Formats: sequence, C-alpha cells, structure tokens
Amino acid sequence: MPPILSLSFISASRAFLAFVPPYLRDCGMGEEAIGMLMGVFRLAPILVLIPFGMLGDRLEPRRLITAGLGFFAVALALAAPTTEFLPLLVLFLLVGMAGSLFQVNNQATYFKTLGSTARGTKVGWYQGIRAMGFGIGPLVGGVVIHAGWVTSPMLVGCLLILPFVFLSLVCERVPGSRISLLGYGRDVRRPGVLILATVVLLFSFHFGVELTSFTLFLEDVLHQSKEQIGYTYLYISTVLVAVMLVTGFVSDRVHRPLAVGLLALLCSGVGNAAMVWVGSLGWLLAVRFLHVIGDGAFMVFQSVTIANLFHRRRMGGNLGLFVMVGNVGAFIGASVSGYIPGNVYPFLAAGILSFVGIIIFVLFGRPLWQVTSESAGV
Repeated sequence: MPPILSLSFISASRAFLAFVPPYLRDCGMGEEAIGMLMGVFRLAPILVLIPFGMLGDRLEPRRLITAGLGFFAVALALAAPTTEFLPLLVLFLLVGMAGSLFQVNNQATYFKTLGSTARGTKVGWYQGIRAMGFGIGPLVGGVVIHAGWVTSPMLVGCLLILPFVFLSLVCERVPGSRISLLGYGRDVRRPGVLILATVVLLFSFHFGVELTSFTLFLEDVLHQSKEQIGYTYLYISTVLVAVMLVTGFVSDRVHRPLAVGLLALLCSGVGNAAMVWVGSLGWLLAVRFLHVIGDGAFMVFQSVTIANLFHRRRMGGNLGLFVMVGNVGAFIGASVSGYIPGNVYPFLAAGILSFVGIIIFVLFGRPLWQVTSESAGV
C-alpha cells in the first residue's frame, strides 16, 4: 500500500506543480513571485518534517497518512480559484505541510517493514513505483488542461488525490513505540550522517530549479503545448522508473555504494549543466535521460543508506531530517531560479553544485560506503 499511495501523491502533486508556473504567468504574476511560490511549497516541510516524523514514530502512522492526504486535498481545493500572491502563499504553505505529514509517515511505514534481506530491491521498488507519478501526473494534467476540462492545475491535483484519501484507510498498521530524543541525537552524530545531509542538500537544489524553470523551458524554448509537455514528462519519468528498479536490484548483488553515488552525482550534474546547449526535443531527451539516470541511482543509494543507518523505531524522525534537508535545497533552488535570467542558467548552477557534492562525497564519504543493515540494529 505505501508505494501505491506514494504514486498517487506524486501524480497529484506533479499534475499541478508542472503547470502552476505557466498558469500563474498567464494570470499576470511575475517570475520572481512564481519562483517564491514554488519555493514555499518546499519551504513548508522544513518547519514540520522532523516533528511529523517523530510523531509517526510515537503514534500509529496510518492515521497521520490519511490526515496528510485529506488536508492536502482540501488545501488544493481552496487554492484552485485563487490567483493572488498572498492567499496562494498561505495555501501553498498548507499544501506543503500536509504533503509532508503524508510523505514522511508513508515512507517510514514502508521502511519499518523492510526486513533485513533484499533491502535494495525493496527500496528500488518503492522509489520506482513512486517515480511513475512524475510522468503520470504531468501527462494527466496536461491532457485535462489542454482539453479545457479543468483550467486550474490545483483543482486537477485535488481531484486526482481524493480517491486515495479513502484508500489510505486500509493502509497497514504499524504500532508506535516509546522514543527518546537522546536516541535521535546519537543518530545524527553517527559517522557519515552530516556528510550525507550535505550532499543531499547540494543535490536537491536542482529539484527546485525543475519546479520553477523546466515547464517554462518547454514552452518558451521548444514551444510545446500542455499535452506535449505532459508526454515529455512521461518519457523522462519512464527512464527514471527503470533506473530505480535496476539500481535497487543491483545494489543487493554488487555492493559498490562508492561507484553508485559517484556516478549518480556525475550523471545528474552533467545532465543539468548541458541544458544550456539544448535546442531541440531530441537533445533535450538525451540530456534529461542522462540526468535522471543519475537522479534515480542517487535517490535509491540515499534511501538504502538511510534505511541501513537508523533503527526502525526512530526511522520517522530521521527520515524527516533528510526530507527536510532535501526541501531546503529545493526551496533555495526554486527561489534562486526566479532571479537568474533565462530558463536554462538555473540548471547550469544546479550542475555546478552537483560537482561540488562529488568532491565532498569522495573526500569525506567513506562511512557511507561501509554502512550495512546490521549497523542500524535491524
């Protein structure tokens, strides 16, 4: 159930996030304001992810999963008829907080039931099913908006998520347990944790860039329609899904985390930096395929490492920490993108930061190459 719910959430999120920038621009909003709004969607989780994760460790997370999806749908419904900056700012904060409540507890539920064998394959399966939403959401949103059935991207996202609010009621029950704040403190001080957090921060910058700039790039440079944009997202996400499934499977059989992390960051960075020279759909797909090969491999590497680093009873709080770090990077990327001229130079900045992450990973990441599930006391 957690992979299905994650697929539904990502589909609904991407159905509206992919088309919010051009929608708001058509409503007369400036690029700086759009960048800030897209960043706020990532900023909101920064405030609540760790406490939400710790709450899920203490309580039964199933109720929190349902509550997160429900509030997510309500906030999107309220945002649908709104085009003013300040009301959208507040509503996007609520959307982001509700999504955080769902995401951290849904993923923690899955990680707590992984067991001690074939962890890479299981994580790759979760991430791969989830990644399908990056293509399904924009495709559905693009078709619906292009056909004129629904004009507000926020309403599209709301309608997509509603059935899964009720489906989450039958999610697997995972009992809570007594937790200690000192335990979380010891977790953070473990070798490699802060290095992984630093690399995740640098890597996640490009997620904010994509939120703000990618759809506008497809419209302004390649002159794609809403429906064509949806298909482009689908092509890219299909490769992402395949990479995640293969990476998870291979990581259980060939334990080479250094090679996986290094190549992943390199492919992701080169794929972003090369956007400066893209001028056709063929070159775009080639560059983005290279990029998502890196993205998929790194996200599986990151998830397997986190699953092996921390005890299952404190998984929610520790997952909240890393999702928060990722959202900080994405918030910075989205906000900065509105101030960098053009729709390609933010990608160049993201590529450069990935190369910085490679240097840090190679010089200081040795504890991450050696972590196993036994080290977390699973």
